[in-house]
Amino acid sequence: MIARKRRRIYAFSIAGLLLALWLRPATESTATVMPTRSTVPTALPSRETPRPDPAGASVLAARAGQMPGDLFASPPLIAAAAPVLDVSVPPIASAPDLQMLGWVLSGQVHWVSVMCNNTSYTLQPGEQVDEHYRYEGVREEMAVFTSLRDGTSREYPISDVTISDQD
Repeated sequence: MIARKRRRIYAFSIAGLLLALWLRPATESTATVMPTRSTVPTALPSRETPRPDPAGASVLAARAGQMPGDLFASPPLIAAAAPVLDVSVPPIASAPDLQMLGWVLSGQVHWVSVMCNNTSYTLQPGEQVDEHYRYEGVREEMAVFTSLRDGTSREYPISDVTISDQD
């Protein structure tokens, strides 16, 4: 049953292609160059035998089958000077840099101590340093902080912090 439908679809497709080939337009002959029209009005053609136009033949002979050079020419573009706008943008203050002081693992929570603007902070994940950074946690021995201004992440190595106990 499926093969029968498939054969019917193929037959209709082939018949459609053959019909399209049969109805396609005839091939067009090559284009011929016609003489240019003059601006002087001419009388209606008479029913006499048409005579070749000697002026048109000379135009064709002078061009030797080539198109006029200025056929597709356009006037030169005059570039208007764009107005110059004086835009002054205030400088964007960057967030202060963090300095890692130390870290502690308490249970499953990584606490870090950082220094920012001469103020020290002890943070657990989710807490913020002023209005500048949020401490996200530790990944692969890197403390991850997210900038609250632009959403970029910064990573600081916690392995560089050395803790020494002197008894």
